[in-house]
Amino acid sequence: MKKITYLLLFFLLSISGFAQKPCDDRSDSVKKIVLNNAKLISELIANFPANEYNKMIDYVSVEIKCTSNGKEITAEGLSDTLNLEQKNILKTADIGSRIKIKIKFKYKDSKNDDYGSSRKIKEMKYEVKASTLAPSGLPPCNC
Repeated sequence: MKKITYLLLFFLLSISGFAQKPCDDRSDSVKKIVLNNAKLISELIANFPANEYNKMIDYVSVEIKCTSNGKEITAEGLSDTLNLEQKNILKTADIGSRIKIKIKFKYKDSKNDDYGSSRKIKEMKYEVKASTLAPSGLPPCNC
């Protein structure tokens, strides 16, 4: 009886060990159709609080980098509204490629705080992936 119990326990442990999946890429993805029709940064970045940001910050620049036909291309604009060049590179982004978005900004409130002047140029960086599928909705991978 002990042998059967140990054997059963061994099989259960080995099955659960093989069932584990390696950590997969769970970055935010944006459907190609959304990239083709995007007009605002907030359409590319999940949960981007554009209305709140527009009240608090002045955009200095918005840079978008992506891979198109295997080459990295860049376009820069001056607001959260995409310009023609930015729209065009999003339309040509390779499926599966990473789209890097760098937003440079200044706070509208020019008070000094513990970190110095709030009128200094600061940066926010985002990264999404061009996809044919809808966003996964999976939590970030903690590997």
